[in-house]
Amino acid sequence: MSQMFTSSSVKRMPRTSSNGDLQLVREAQNVFNAIDHGNTGSIDKWQLRDYVEDEDNGSAKLLGIQRGSSSDVIDELFDTLDTDHDGKLTLEEWKSGFQQLIHDQSS
Repeated sequence: MSQMFTSSSVKRMPRTSSNGDLQLVREAQNVFNAIDHGNTGSIDKWQLRDYVEDEDNGSAKLLGIQRGSSSDVIDELFDTLDTDHDGKLTLEEWKSGFQQLIHDQSS
């Protein structure tokens, strides 16, 4: 996952302190839980698209996606996070992706 978010439509998230990193991972978990409407423990690409496209939830900033980004950018995010390529994101894949993003940005 070394090349996370390669599209120009995706912004790098601001660097944070280690306490800020922990907060970001917690926020990522809260976003995952909000996307996982049925509490199935996983989300699919369409759930992610619907969530990102909802203008009221502020998810684009947390996810590093510019508002109005194409579905291709959202698909790229999903495909990057879906490390086992099963078409679903588990909470572990989701959190791992955000932790990797934090690590990459602090390097």
